Amino acid sequence: MEIVDEQSDRLRELTDNLLDVSRIEAGVLSVRAEATELRDILEEALTLFARSSGGRRVEVRTQGDLPTVNADKRRIGQVIGGTF
Repeated sequence: MEIVDEQSDRLRELTDNLLDVSRIEAGVLSVRAEATELRDILEEALTLFARSSGGRRVEVRTQGDLPTVNADKRRIGQVIGGTF
């Protein structure tokens, strides 16, 4: 049941992404930018990659503190290849 639940969520995400392509083409895609910690975005992306990498390790090195950015976290997740 857990696998079915995860896959149904994935199917919903794919459907939402396809609908967003239509919105982009129509010029009506909404973006909700808000102050977001870049470190949080990076950590969620790494978690997503780790799940889909088949056990391969993904490592990102940064220098110093990462800034707060004005971004739509959901849209960034779509671009990276998953949904946060």
